[in-house]
Order: sequence, then C-alpha cells, then structure tokens
Amino acid sequence: MDNNQASIGSTAYDDETILWQGSPSQWLNFGKYFFYLLWWVVATGIVIVWHGRGYYFSYEEYHRYYLTVVYTLFAVPPVMALVHYLRIRSERIVITRNKITEKRGLTSVFRHERYCEISDITDIHSPPAGLLGLVGRATLILKTNDVDQPVISIRATKDREKLRKILQPLTRQLRQERKTYFSQRG
Repeated sequence: MDNNQASIGSTAYDDETILWQGSPSQWLNFGKYFFYLLWWVVATGIVIVWHGRGYYFSYEEYHRYYLTVVYTLFAVPPVMALVHYLRIRSERIVITRNKITEKRGLTSVFRHERYCEISDITDIHSPPAGLLGLVGRATLILKTNDVDQPVISIRATKDREKLRKILQPLTRQLRQERKTYFSQRG
C-alpha cells in the first residue's frame, strides 16, 4: 500500500487513520551509555588500586568512607543508564491523517501528550544525519504554527524519507482544504 496515494481526496476532521507511528532509537543514548561504562571502569580501577596497593590496611579508619564512595560509583551508572533507556523507550509519536500526537512519560500519571494538527505544519526539514547515519537513523524536524509545539522533532528514526514522503503531500492537501479567513498564513 502506497501511503502517498492515501492522501488523495478530502480528509474528514474525525479521520484518525494511523499513517505512521514510532519511537526514537536507543542509539541516541550511545554517548551516555559509553560515559557510564567509563565511569564504571574508573570505579573498578579505584577498587583495584585501593586493594592492590594495600591502602585497605594502611587507611582502615577511612574504609567506611571508601565503601560509601565505591558503592556510589558502582550504583550510579546503571541507575542513570536505566533512566535514560526508559526516557527514550517511553517516547512515542503517532501520525494520523489529521494530527501528530507526541507522548512522553513512563506511566499514565506522568505521561505528557501534545497534539498538533497536520495542517499547522509550515516546513519539513531533514538535517544531516551525522553519526546516526552510520547506523541508519536520521531526524525529521517539523516547524509548525502551533503555539504549544513550534518545532516537532522526530528523532533517530530509520524511515525518515518514507515519513517525509507521507507528510509533504498530506500537509499541502490539508492546508488547501482547511483554508479559511482566519487561518490564511502568507
């Protein structure tokens, strides 16, 4: 099924057919994961030096502080890596024939949902992929007239071109269909 053909014809205001949905890739966290891995290597080095050089016996009165520091150095990296993993994992973007929905948050209590009409999109920008391009990911940036979301960033998606080919004709079509006296924007 060609999604570009789905945009031909008029679109009803209540048509919520899903055209695309996705989440950012965990490759966005690669630098953070690498940093926390280095942090863990440094903590391991401190333990090896402390015990290998005999500081354990020479500074017994500091052993309690040493254990606090070492446990903290070993506990923080996995916890922070998990936080970053869950933050990306809980991000979701759904594009229907009428709107874009961004959902962020782990549970329904903390979930943030923002909506933007597709007819409010003014520009679609495909910035260079950079290092994400090495793993087949790229970002699509949508500039809108929406007050709550002037910029929507669909980060680290593997099908940026497919998404752009869906959005461009649909945006033009909806802008033409829904042009009124109040929504004409140069």
